[in-house]
Amino acid sequence: MYNSNKDELISDLLLIYSDADMFSLTGPFLDNSSFERFKLSQKEGEEILTEICNINKEHLRCHYNSFNDEAKNSLPSFDELYRNIDKECQEFQKRFENGDLIDQSPYICDHFGLDTIYDKPTNLWHFYHDIQMYNNTFKKTIEDLIANDIERPIDFDFKKPILAPLYKNLVKAKTTFSWHCTTSSNLSIVYYFKFDEFGRYWLNQFNTVYDIQPLEDLAFYKNNELLFSSCTHERFVNHIGKV
Repeated sequence: MYNSNKDELISDLLLIYSDADMFSLTGPFLDNSSFERFKLSQKEGEEILTEICNINKEHLRCHYNSFNDEAKNSLPSFDELYRNIDKECQEFQKRFENGDLIDQSPYICDHFGLDTIYDKPTNLWHFYHDIQMYNNTFKKTIEDLIANDIERPIDFDFKKPILAPLYKNLVKAKTTFSWHCTTSSNLSIVYYFKFDEFGRYWLNQFNTVYDIQPLEDLAFYKNNELLFSSCTHERFVNHIGKV
């Protein structure tokens, strides 16, 4: 794998990944016209939360496993530590909502090392940040969307003229907080398309990987394995399996 921050040309990528069979592009679940209207089903909402919870836990477990023996010996097991900090985060949020933290940061990670139960090692900051984000952002977003009353049509984004022709190539769509290049606080939809002659034609209307719009974050796959990943916002790409 090698990384690049240059403006990769679409024409070059179409040659490099000519053996791909699918590509994906990502867009927001909500926009100015759909905010506070479109909903998620209970089942889909639970699946999205389970996915992001597992991603968060694996991320935090990596931090935990990186602690030296002295740090680990001063802490409970990972699962107990997670539960304890989760409880602390929820109690902190109640205090904030009750007005007990006037003129103080509403983010518990900003209090790390000052008035949190655990204050070291320093990487424990990530536990407070990620757990609060799950409770206050991911979970609340899903709860609000489940309470809405209008289903989001699968072809909603494809009513835009530039995307309309691509709808016939749509293979599947996934609503998620996390995809090949990032994890975001904004719920998004990853659209997967057949990478056939028309798919190549549609992509080739753009000059660089960062010019694709209104969707972004182009990725290529073969047999469902990721070959190439781009992050439009960060202007960065990963060539997986390429030297």
